[in-house]
Amino acid sequence: MAMSVVGKMMHIIDGWGEREGTKRRKKEGV
Repeated sequence: MAMSVVGKMMHIIDGWGEREGTKRRKKEGV
């Protein structure tokens, strides 16, 4: 149960996190 929940969370985070992540990287210059 926990594994699948974490997997879903990671998948969701990957979805919008990819857009937010790129913005943060550009701002932080990482």
